[in-house]
Amino acid sequence: MTDQVALIVRLRVKPSSKVLLEERLKEVFEVMQYEDTFLIATLHEDIEDPEQLLVYEVWQETRESFLTNQMSKSYRSTFEQAIVDLKVERTAQWLKPIAVWK
Repeated sequence: MTDQVALIVRLRVKPSSKVLLEERLKEVFEVMQYEDTFLIATLHEDIEDPEQLLVYEVWQETRESFLTNQMSKSYRSTFEQAIVDLKVERTAQWLKPIAVWK
């Protein structure tokens, strides 16, 4: 398999902050989609717990190269500040493919 990483990020947000967080996420995705190693990203809302969002991203990179190459991008700073300002709980999970079906 080639270097590829999937990133799952769970976000818990207060109802009063949810719209603003979604706006910040969409702003990041609008720019991020043009990165050379970007493959796909999806923003999900938990059906039973709407204050929980899930971001699913797939990159043609390793975890290490992603952290070095992508997290340092200036367009991410507004989103990272929103995480702090809105007191969002965030957990991340890193996955690598071991088999693929199409």
